Amino acid sequence: MLKIYPELGKRIVAEGHVIGNHTWHHWYHYFNPQAAAFELDNTTNLIYELTGAKTTLFRPPGGKLHNGLVAYAKSRNYSVVMWSADSIDYSRPAVPKLIRNVMKDSKPGGIVLMHDGGGNRSRTVQALPQIISNFRKQGYRFVTIPELFEIENQELQLAAAQKSNRK
Repeated sequence: MLKIYPELGKRIVAEGHVIGNHTWHHWYHYFNPQAAAFELDNTTNLIYELTGAKTTLFRPPGGKLHNGLVAYAKSRNYSVVMWSADSIDYSRPAVPKLIRNVMKDSKPGGIVLMHDGGGNRSRTVQALPQIISNFRKQGYRFVTIPELFEIENQELQLAAAQKSNRK
């Protein structure tokens, strides 16, 4: 998608959003190390060439963890990012159902899976204002994945310090 919409990729980065790698082809089959390298390296290189952003974030297509892509990504020190709430927007549910799908599995520190491609996403776009409003009413705030990692790291350090103080 970045190759088709380079200006959008540049805008995403310029506005302070984080961009990650989701492979070149979005295929689900098994990848040998050379094919996995092609999928990730070409995508990461294009992201950098077009936006200037270096990424080490990777979300495997379909959440497939054992088809060679994640092993390659980890060998190159990527952080593999999954989700905790799936909108199931790829099946194009009605807007109220899409909102319920997101909200029912949402939790602090969670990541919502939604799609920007793969067909008509008008219902996803239509559902977003209500989803955002629901989260804000519940006291959630939105952070980037690196910010989420930093929060999690701080919480781990605090828990370790508290455990150490109890000894």
